Amino acid sequence: MSEPFILVFRPHRSPAWAEAFESEEDFISNWANGYYDKSCACNNNLSEDESEHTYENALTDACHDLHSITRLESKEEVLCYISDRKYLAYGSHNKGVDSAWKAAVQLGWLEDESE
Repeated sequence: MSEPFILVFRPHRSPAWAEAFESEEDFISNWANGYYDKSCACNNNLSEDESEHTYENALTDACHDLHSITRLESKEEVLCYISDRKYLAYGSHNKGVDSAWKAAVQLGWLEDESE
């Protein structure tokens, strides 16, 4: 089983958001249950091989209509993503910074600053 991680979804024309996952299986389960069909415009127009419930297939389908998707695997990566204006060369526009912070809080990587 994989370690916890965060995915930051960055669509072309709507606000970015981040989600925390306890494992890759958690993400695959959401995808298989249709959770991303509307938010990510998952096309589910997949071949039999692409329909298999794997992390790669779930990620490919969930991000096919996004500007980018970023995987963060630690507190340090989240802090870098939030503070570095050119993280992964995507610039600072529509990064979902607040959502990434909240996802890190959910995983226990950062403290909730609103308390």
